[in-house]
Order: sequence, then structure tokens, then C-alpha cells
Amino acid sequence: MVKIAFAFLFTLVNFTSFVDAAPITTFTSSSEFSRASGPELQFEDWTSYQQDTLLEGKTIDGVTYDSTSSEDLVVGSPHGAGWLLGYSRGDGRYASFSFETLTFSFSEPVVAFGISLSQGNSSRSNTYDGSSEWLVSVDSTSENFTSIATYSQSDFTGEAFLGLLNLNPSTSLTVSRVRSDANIVWNVRDISWSSSTPVTVPEPPVALLLITGIVCLALSRRRWCT
Repeated sequence: MVKIAFAFLFTLVNFTSFVDAAPITTFTSSSEFSRASGPELQFEDWTSYQQDTLLEGKTIDGVTYDSTSSEDLVVGSPHGAGWLLGYSRGDGRYASFSFETLTFSFSEPVVAFGISLSQGNSSRSNTYDGSSEWLVSVDSTSENFTSIATYSQSDFTGEAFLGLLNLNPSTSLTVSRVRSDANIVWNVRDISWSSSTPVTVPEPPVALLLITGIVCLALSRRRWCT
């Protein structure tokens, strides 16, 4: 019985260690990120919000919005590539982000976070090949993640998606643009998040470890496994 208990404990410890050590996985496809994150993924694109809804410093649906701008972040009118977030100019027009950073804080720690980013060129008649790069910082890790959008003569906005899965439970993520070849405006199309770790089928090495443990349990009775 002692050997059986030891073999089971060894298997359980190794399996738990593997699960806890799962690395952060990145996605550049929103559909793949959604499938991997599971049905608990929540989604926000602000299209259902009333125009001029104040977001700055507010907590809505468990998300608190903060920016480094001296102006208040609000929900604007659809423009560009469907952008909605921005700063009101007071005349029915809205300014997009330039050098500001944007922080999303969560009432409940999240293990998955996705964000769709857009880069706008100055005008349709003044476009060129290029790219923009954003930095996404997570509060619970020293790692930062980059997202890059590309655009060309035939595409005056660049679209990019970054999904992060298997985060250490994190309460805030900060987004800033660190490089661009074109105009200095950018925006967020949508965000998604989940506080629940999806249940996944063990990878082959883990499955093999479990099988080995079971075999050891069976053979230990005959003293074949020491």
C-alpha cells in the first residue's frame, strides 16, 4: 500500500507541476483565441454604449478604464475602422489616441486577455506601406508583449490582434504604442477576457506520465515496479 500511495503521489505532483508551469500562450487570431479560451470568454466592443458615455475612471461590467490623457476617455461615434473610444472635442468630434497609454483593470483577476488594435494613416490620399507596434504590459509578470499592425497603399488602416492565455491571475493590463511609420492616431476595436482557466486535454507527455503512474500502481503489487 505504501508503494501504491507513493506512486500515485509522484504522478499527481508531476502532473500538477506541469499544469502550474504552463507558459503564457499568445494569439494573433481572435477566432483561435476565442476557441482556446472557452465559453467563459467575455467580450466588449462598446457598440451598445450610448454616445459620450464616460469611461475614464469608471468601472463598467467589471472593467475600470484609465488613460494618461488630461482629457476624459469616452465612447465616441463610429469612425475610421469602427473605432469608438476617444476623447471628446466638444463639437461632436472625437480624438483618437496618440501618445497616451490605456489601462484596463479588472474587478476579478483574469487569466486570458485579448485586444484588437487599429492604426490610422493621415488620409486615404496619403498612405504608404508601414506598421505600428504596441506594447501590452501585464501587472503580474515582468513580461511585456508586442502587437504589430501593418498597412499599405490599399489599406489605410492596419488591424492587429493580440490574445494572451494562461496569464498568472492579473488585475490590470496597460497598452501603449511604441512605434509607428505613419500617422500618430490609433484606437482599440474591442477587448475580451476570462477569469476561468479553460479545461484542456493533457498534452502527450502528460498523458504518458499518467499512464506510467497507473502502470506502476498495478505492477507494484507484484514488486515489478520499485
